Amino acid sequence: MPAAVPAGGKIVFLVVCMIMLVGGLIGSLTLNTLMAEGSYRQAELQREIAQEAQMRDRLQTELNNLNTPEQLAKAAKGLGMSQQQAPLMIRLSDETIIGLDK
Repeated sequence: MPAAVPAGGKIVFLVVCMIMLVGGLIGSLTLNTLMAEGSYRQAELQREIAQEAQMRDRLQTELNNLNTPEQLAKAAKGLGMSQQQAPLMIRLSDETIIGLDK
């Protein structure tokens, strides 16, 4: 014949089970909240990456436009440089410049 379980033992068992159940639910809720927060952070970082990529592309386009021959010639002229039509050479033996218009 099975031994009878005292009523106090059943209550303790029931309380322990309820504590474990509530603890599991709280843990599950906490984990779900943290995962959602991580998801929002990931989406924010992806938006930042997209914005940085757009800025990089815009700056690269601007740089390419500034490096055109026309823009380089304009910048050189602004610095006081002039375009030389014929190449100049320096004779090292007597240090004279050949091709310079006199």
